[in-house]
Amino acid sequence: MPDFERALVLLSLDELTYREIAEITGLTENHVGVALTRARKRLATLMKGVTDELE
Repeated sequence: MPDFERALVLLSLDELTYREIAEITGLTENHVGVALTRARKRLATLMKGVTDELE
């Protein structure tokens, strides 16, 4: 997972709003939402691979 996506997910987990994340990253609030959606999908895919290996 790219560092930028990882950072977005971590900021989201810290319960920052899209506005706060936008201020930190320099993105628009809308772009934060789009980027976070993509990052979460990538993370879900990565996690599925891990959980499949554990079974």
